[in-house]
This record gives sequence, structure tokens and C-alpha cells, in this order.
Amino acid sequence: MVSRAILTLLALTGGATAAVIPATLPPSRARQNATLIPSFNVTDFTASALVLSHRDFYHFDVTFCEDHAPVHCEALGTTLSEELSSIPQTRCGDNSEVSFKWTRYVDGTSDLLIMREVVAAGAGEGRVITDEALYTVPSNDTPRLGSGKLQHMVYAGPENFSVPAFRFEVLRDEPHA
Repeated sequence: MVSRAILTLLALTGGATAAVIPATLPPSRARQNATLIPSFNVTDFTASALVLSHRDFYHFDVTFCEDHAPVHCEALGTTLSEELSSIPQTRCGDNSEVSFKWTRYVDGTSDLLIMREVVAAGAGEGRVITDEALYTVPSNDTPRLGSGKLQHMVYAGPENFSVPAFRFEVLRDEPHA
């Protein structure tokens, strides 16, 4: 597996737990220019497959700046194997600028990608600006609990963590007349 780590930062959390999170670029962005911006702060992260329901859920709050209120994100997915399934890009609450995506890989690792569309001067002139943070979850942070028909996968990593974020600016092609 190609390492996605660029540098390592110490994550500062509001609680007693601190986690070391690698600063990573989303795979689709690895060859684009990116600017490191302040970290996204994730709090109250939980994810679990629901026993005997073929459903899984994801729930967390994300803060982009200390002086702004957190944005609530959640999703409900379908899983036939009582595992944490991949979730497509999902908008967070009533906030149309923030979304997230959970991708589960065959090696047991997962990625939480949090995206924020940024409104900036000149954005109407064909510029698209997004802030993105990628948190890679090791396979040992998603164990299976229970036994027999009650066995299900849960997220057992830190509930509160900071994820290094990057700003991307892309020029859109002019529409053809």
C-alpha cells in the first residue's frame, strides 16, 4: 500500500486524549497543489454496525475554527455483513458547504474524508475552492464485537481528534457556447 502520510502532527483535543494523526492528502488530490490550513477538529465521533439490522451509522461534530459552532454530521448505511460499510459523499445537516465520505478498504483500513466548500472572492469566475481533511483509520480501530449472530463491527478509536486540512483551488473550464 502506498503511504499517504506527508508529515505527522500532534492532534490537540478538548479532552484528556490526544492522538497523533498523519497529515494526508486525499488520494484523488495527491498530485495537485495544496496549501496546509488549520486542522479540522472532530468531536464525539462514533460509528457502529447495528446488530441484526443490516444497518450502520456514523455520527460526529466538526469544527473548522475555534470561534465557530460545530457542524453536525451523520449518516446511516446498509451492510449485510454487520461491518462498517463505505458511505458516499453525504452533506452534513442543514449546512450545504460541509460533507463527508467514509471509505472502507479490503485491507481493513478506512478513510474519513471531510470536505468544506469555501466561498471566496472570484469563485464565480470559474474558481472552485475546497478545504479537505483525510483521517485514516487503522484496521485495529474497527474491531468486531460480540459472537455468533450478535457479532458486529464498531469504531474503537479516539472520539475526539484533529485532522490536518488542505485547501485546493481548481479553475473550471469555461462553458462552451
